[in-house]
Amino acid sequence: MNCKQANQISLNDFLQKHNFKPKRKSGDTTFYFSPFRLEKEASFIVNSKNKWHDFGSGEHGDIIDFVMKWHNCDRSKALKFIDGSPISFSFHKQEFIENSSIKIRNVRPFVKHKALLDYLEYRAIKPLEAVKHELKEVWYTKDDKLYFGIAFENDLGGYELRNKFYKNCIGKKAITTRLNRSSTILVWEGWLDYISYLILNWSNQPEDHLILNSTSMHESAISILKKYKKVLVYLDNDQPGKDCFYKIIKEVPWIIDQSHTFYPFKDLNEFLINQKK
Repeated sequence: MNCKQANQISLNDFLQKHNFKPKRKSGDTTFYFSPFRLEKEASFIVNSKNKWHDFGSGEHGDIIDFVMKWHNCDRSKALKFIDGSPISFSFHKQEFIENSSIKIRNVRPFVKHKALLDYLEYRAIKPLEAVKHELKEVWYTKDDKLYFGIAFENDLGGYELRNKFYKNCIGKKAITTRLNRSSTILVWEGWLDYISYLILNWSNQPEDHLILNSTSMHESAISILKKYKKVLVYLDNDQPGKDCFYKIIKEVPWIIDQSHTFYPFKDLNEFLINQKK
């Protein structure tokens, strides 16, 4: 495919094919939420000349310019992507993990896409440099449509996947452990809370961490927690969090509830967001 052929493709059709839904229309102009950041008002438009303009950044261009910015790639790779040819946007080996209709197409070792970086900033995960090794960027297809998200790997090689609009697990559901040969272990409900703890830097000594990735995974944690003299539990300040705590304490009666450290907020990430504000 050459540039002339690519620009004959409807940019609106292309965007909607890749799950960018129009917010509204005004005459021949279609408005979208920007694919490149989080926003409350749609500021990204496609006009009657099949060109896009991002009023938030002032950038504009054709379908090729859009793909080059979206995937942070050169013109050649953008044309291959538009054409639908198999292509890797990373020098790292592609991985394929199937879960229903979902297939992972590419795993990047660090989060680099601007929309995902904006989401992390929205969740007060900054400076990202301090925790970037904990998170990956995954590109996946679902029902033959391409998506991307932030991925947190569990102990069975599956990924807890999240972006602004989507939260799921790809591959096998499991807990995640971070073991540093400590006699103390901290228990987290989800990875955002664990990452928030690292950002807050509340401890000056190495600790072990266990991230449940779901309260339904508490049984998988019991045998591990029984090995520790000190178990600090940071579950959410809601009913599912309380129910999970009571289930764990029946098996590990010496655990210590730490949910009061971020009260009245639901979880540590909400506490962090408030602190940053």
